[in-house]
Amino acid sequence: MSARAAILALAAAVAAPAAAFQQTCIPNTSPKVCLKWPSPAIAWKLNPCRPNSSPGCQASGTTDPVLDVAKASFQTWQTATRAGEAAPCTDLAFTFAGTTASLQAGSDASEHLIVFRQGWCSADPDATKDPCFSTATCGNKFDCFDDEGALGRSTLALTSVSFVSKDGTIMDADTELVDWDGASGALASGADPGIYVTCLGAAPLCATYGQAGCAFFDLQNTLTHELGHFIGLAHPCGSGSGSPEIDCASSPDFAITTMYPFESPGETSKRVLSADDVDGVCTLYPRGAAPAAASLAPGALGAPEPASATAVAAASGAGAACIPAAKKSGGCASGPGFAGTTLLALLALALRRGRGRSTAPHSS
Repeated sequence: MSARAAILALAAAVAAPAAAFQQTCIPNTSPKVCLKWPSPAIAWKLNPCRPNSSPGCQASGTTDPVLDVAKASFQTWQTATRAGEAAPCTDLAFTFAGTTASLQAGSDASEHLIVFRQGWCSADPDATKDPCFSTATCGNKFDCFDDEGALGRSTLALTSVSFVSKDGTIMDADTELVDWDGASGALASGADPGIYVTCLGAAPLCATYGQAGCAFFDLQNTLTHELGHFIGLAHPCGSGSGSPEIDCASSPDFAITTMYPFESPGETSKRVLSADDVDGVCTLYPRGAAPAAASLAPGALGAPEPASATAVAAASGAGAACIPAAKKSGGCASGPGFAGTTLLALLALALRRGRGRSTAPHSS
């Protein structure tokens, strides 16, 4: 089955009342089958190709701010420590395995990748003329973000997870981050240039694409959230939190979690795990009780969430070089983009529910 064609909606497990964290689970399974890596030791790679990074995210010499941010985001999860304790409560151990030229998300279970997409596929004239556009599968081919599908332009990033349907063993996870495509314009009105990702942390808000010394959608804030999906956590409320959904308005405690499904420009609070996030990672990967390796027989995967719950993430695959920046000249497609202050003020973070590869019948 095509990885992009698999349609299986994932649901989040309902945690005990004392915990807000949710684990991503396969629906209609009894007992419940939820997603988790077979080993807490996970290697990851970064595609460093970002021809139009914001000034604060641009590499210089041997220093790459984005790589530093990615390492810090992984470190946040593997050093999760409960209040009052001196040592981390998890055995997660992330290892940076180097950079890659891959642009392919969900294509290689041996590489777990982070990649930056240069603007929207609907703004790329080459992508819109390709057959991939009708199936929302142009991202890997044109290094753009598939906004013509269910996710839309109110999307920051996307994490895709491949897993074994019989036991929930995670085989692969990749994160795709929507990035600026280089076109100029005001951040309040530009639809085609993509998401303006910054690496400076707390700073005055940017007003235009290309502006330096300012903050907009903070990369570490976004990526730390996405890595929660990477390890098998779901949103504590809203889309992906269960069936039926848990209402985010039902508790103010949801808003202080890293896995809360909304992000605002300039926000940095998701860089730090809340007690519920810590409880989630340490429940899935407890210290001194590493999960045993499971059989990696091919299984079933998931599908995009509705556009009402927009996304956040980054991914890579194998073997492609950077697409020339000339192919990302801004485009001229129309669309909702940042059509109003609501999208600018509040973008949802969501998990793209995996990718499927199955050689045997499975429930859906």
